[in-house]
Amino acid sequence: MSKNIELSAVEATSYWWTKTIIQKVREILIKKTCSQNERRFAEIFINYTERDWRKLYLELNKYIIENVNNYIPQEIIGIDCYNQDTAQNQHNDINRALSKITNKNIPDIRLASYYRKDTVIYTNIFEASIWYKSCGTTNLPTQYDPDYIITGDEKQLYFNNLFLATVAKIQEIDNDFNSISLLQKNFCKIIGSKKNLEKDKTQIEERFYIAWKNANDKDIISKIYPKYLYEIKENETNNIYIYLGTYMYSNEIDIVHGSNDTRVEYNSQNADYRTYLNLEHQFSKNIPIAQCPNFEKNNIIINPSTFFKTKAYYDIQKDFFYKATIENQEEAKKYILTKYKRLNK
Repeated sequence: MSKNIELSAVEATSYWWTKTIIQKVREILIKKTCSQNERRFAEIFINYTERDWRKLYLELNKYIIENVNNYIPQEIIGIDCYNQDTAQNQHNDINRALSKITNKNIPDIRLASYYRKDTVIYTNIFEASIWYKSCGTTNLPTQYDPDYIITGDEKQLYFNNLFLATVAKIQEIDNDFNSISLLQKNFCKIIGSKKNLEKDKTQIEERFYIAWKNANDKDIISKIYPKYLYEIKENETNNIYIYLGTYMYSNEIDIVHGSNDTRVEYNSQNADYRTYLNLEHQFSKNIPIAQCPNFEKNNIIINPSTFFKTKAYYDIQKDFFYKATIENQEEAKKYILTKYKRLNK
C-alpha cells in the first residue's frame, strides 16, 4: 500500500481549499437551481483537468504562505493566526488569489457545502486547524493519500485516466457490473504486459488502488461497494465497531438517545451509555455503561482520534471496503487495525 504524503500546514491548507472548490463546483453543477454568481463561479472551473487543479493548488500555496508570513496578531481571545471563512464575504484573500491564478473575476459565493454550516480554517507556519461552526475545532490533517494534485505523478494520472475509461466502457456494456476484484485481476495483468509501464506486480496493484479510490472519491463508481452494505446482516460482520462517544441522558425521563443527550468523557462518572456503530452494517448500538466493558471485550472497537467520530466512521468504512473489494475481508481487517487506533489499546 502506498504511503501517505506528509504536507506542511500551508500545503494542507491549500489542498483543503482546492478540494473545497472542487466539491463546490460539483455541487453547483448538479443542483437544479443556483444563483447567477454560483453559475459564473462554476463556469470558470467547469473544464478544469487534474493538471489544472494541481496548478491551482501550487499557486495557492504561494499566496497562503505570503499571507501567513504577513499576518499581524490581533491580540484576540482564541485562535489568533491567519484565517479564512467559507461564508460569503469572508474569504476575500482566497478570492483575490483565485482571480490572479485564473485571470478571471471570481464572484463571491459561499464555499461551504449546501448541507453544512460554514467553517473557518486557521493557519500558521507550524499547524492548521478548522473551526466547524456546527460543533467545534479540530486540527487539519497533514497526511493524505498520494493524490495527483499533491504529487504531480504523471504515471499515476495516466493510470487513473486509463482506469476511468475502462470502468466507463464496462458500465456501458454491463450497467450492473460490480466485480471490482475481477476488474483488478485482469486490469493489472494487461497493464503489466505493457512494455512502457512498470512490471512490478506490487507497484501496479498500488496504482490500481489509488485509481480506484480516486474514482470513488469522485462518485464515479460509488455504487460498487454500497451494494455490499445492503446485503450484509449484523451477524455476518467482522464485529468491528467504531466508538462514537459516551453520553449522559439530558434528563431522567427521556432515556432515548437523542440530540439533547450530553456527550461526556469516556470515563465520566455521570455517563449513562456509550454509542458504537458497526463498520459494515451501519447498525448503531447504545450500550448501558455497566455493560460496556463486556461489549468492548467481545468486539473490536476502533476509536477515531478526532472529536468528529461520525465523519471518521465513513472514512474508515471506505478504507475497509476499498481493501475488501480489491483483495478480501481478512486483508481489509488487517489494514484497518493497522491504520486506526483501537479503543484502550
